[in-house]
Amino acid sequence: MEKVDVNGQQKSPVYQFLRQTAGDGDIRWNFNTKFIVHCHDNEGTCEITRHDGGFVTSAQALRSAQPKKIDLNQMRSEL
Repeated sequence: MEKVDVNGQQKSPVYQFLRQTAGDGDIRWNFNTKFIVHCHDNEGTCEITRHDGGFVTSAQALRSAQPKKIDLNQMRSEL
């Protein structure tokens, strides 16, 4: 792993995807923005939620947020 840009024109493709999927807006400094990715292998889907500020556990995130569900099979076919 290496340092990557998470905001601006040169942002990493991973963060570009996360922001498009779970909510755009600048990622806040010092780990204040978190993305929780929960995948269901048997369904071929993942749920992605974005959390800005504060401490959050994955269990809290999955209970409190409105996850954005993505279909992994569809994404693979588009690549």
